[in-house]
Amino acid sequence: PGCVGYVAEDAGVIVGTYFLRPAQPGRGNHVANAGYMVAPEARGRGLASRMCGHSIEVARRMGYAAMQYVYVVSTNTAAVRVWEKHGFLVVG
Repeated sequence: PGCVGYVAEDAGVIVGTYFLRPAQPGRGNHVANAGYMVAPEARGRGLASRMCGHSIEVARRMGYAAMQYVYVVSTNTAAVRVWEKHGFLVVG
């Protein structure tokens, strides 16, 4: 419950995907968590940023009060840059 998935297509080819789900079961189910993947050939075109924006909109429509990302490796600078662009903060 509360878990959805989406794909991004370019000319009928899947070039990205993400899931959105509760961050924790029970008392933590008001906080959303998402995970994203972009195909190597689609990188550098802003797809992750568009999927992030879309997932924020979907999370709001689904009634989530907040959103968090966990286990984003600090060396994944592209992901960190996208999340910060959308207002997220690095806390640990």
